[in-house]
Parts: sequence; C-alpha cells; structure tokens
Amino acid sequence: MTSRNEKLRAFRTGRKHKAETKEKIRRAKTGQTYDAVHRANISAGLKGKPKSPESNAKRSAAAKARWAKVRENKSF
Repeated sequence: MTSRNEKLRAFRTGRKHKAETKEKIRRAKTGQTYDAVHRANISAGLKGKPKSPESNAKRSAAAKARWAKVRENKSF
C-alpha cells in the first residue's frame, strides 16, 4: 500500500511552479536569515557529500584554467 506522501510525491514529480507562485515564494524568503546554529547544521550536513563525476570534471577544468592564467602572468 502506498503512503500519502508517496502519492503526493508522484503527483508533483515533473511539475513546475507557476511564475506567480515563484514570486510568492521569493517574497516570503527575501530577507530571511538563519541563526549561527542553523548555519552550522547546514554546513555539517553538506560536508562529505559526494560530488558527481561531471561536477568534479568542471571543478578540475576551472582550477586548471586558473592555474594556467597564474603561470602565464607569473604572479602568485
């Protein structure tokens, strides 16, 4: 038997928010801040998170480009 949450998830999958809804969410979140404990919890949750191979390749290419530019200018 499927739970209510699974049914709702299946219903919402692939759907996008309307522009009006996005604006309403943006207004509600504008100016929102998190306290230090909350930020620390978010940080702890993201640490050690596995990165995709595509993401790793992008970061590697960007770092190589930065170092090539540094070597070209001979400035550190």
